Amino acid sequence: MFGFLEQYSWMQEVYFGNELSLYVESLIVFVGLFLVFEIFQKFVLLYLERLTRKTETDLDDILIDTIKSIKPVFYWLLSFYFVLQYLDFGPEFDKYLNIGLLVLIVVQVISAINKFIESFTKSKAIRTNKNQTSLHALSIFMKVTVWVVGTVFLLSNLGVNVSSLVAGLGIGGIAVALAVQNVLEDLFSSFVIYFDKPFKIGDYISVGEHEGNVEKIGIKTTRLRALEGEEVVISNKELTSTRVQNYRLLKVRRVEIEFGVAYETPKAKIEKVPSMIEEIVNSVEGVEFIWSYIDRFDDSAVTFIAVYNVNSKEFVDYMKANHEIHIGIMAAFKKAKIDIPYPTRTLKK
Repeated sequence: MFGFLEQYSWMQEVYFGNELSLYVESLIVFVGLFLVFEIFQKFVLLYLERLTRKTETDLDDILIDTIKSIKPVFYWLLSFYFVLQYLDFGPEFDKYLNIGLLVLIVVQVISAINKFIESFTKSKAIRTNKNQTSLHALSIFMKVTVWVVGTVFLLSNLGVNVSSLVAGLGIGGIAVALAVQNVLEDLFSSFVIYFDKPFKIGDYISVGEHEGNVEKIGIKTTRLRALEGEEVVISNKELTSTRVQNYRLLKVRRVEIEFGVAYETPKAKIEKVPSMIEEIVNSVEGVEFIWSYIDRFDDSAVTFIAVYNVNSKEFVDYMKANHEIHIGIMAAFKKAKIDIPYPTRTLKK
């Protein structure tokens, strides 16, 4: 390649089966290749950074992180491999050199894919402001899968019979899956919760007899903070296999209350009860009256039903409105001399 080196006799001396001039040429090629790889990486990074300023997606940022993860050591080793092609150290050396190149490329590809997975999941968590526990678990699962596939691919290309290895991994995987079946069910349920998004951190949910604000969505369990203050721990499997009421999207609460009026109450006063209830409900801020009518005749009272909407998703607002309406009904009935009876029982002697 560099003929001018051959004019020096000392350059023609042979070491380990190769002339000294070949070693010098190889060194020059090594430096040149390394610089080419470095310049190419910087050119690609510069292009992607310019593209980042024009786009709103995170894909280009993830690609930049992935390319930056390729360290100079990889370029050194790759350049070293190409340089050694000029030198002759025998077929046995070439065999191990090719094995080394295969290992180098497979490891670097696996590392780049794992870096892409890590950057993608991190970007997803930051952008959507979601709980990172499930994403972290998914990231680990995907990384382990990539390493397993890469290792099997490498062993297969090295001439190792991987059929028995894959069969052994399958049997071992079944045994492990049976041993940790409950844990795996909760783990996959956490993935279902993340992707399906039936609720998120901060939502107020009701599950069976338990309810509260979601504080943490873990790999195995989800934790709620109940109104009484205690922490409620529920398995993710239970959350994906039962009915969950989520109050996050609740904008209006429809409330239905019952109250009784004594049978002794004059008909004229009973007829005024619905309008009295309407006036009381409409006097409370943030509440909308729907209707109020007699529902039935009970043992000790004429039972009315009143329905109204509380225009707030906050539980505290609902309780305050409900409190004011009940106080208003008691005060209005007392003023109108309408009795609210309670069950009585007459015993005969």
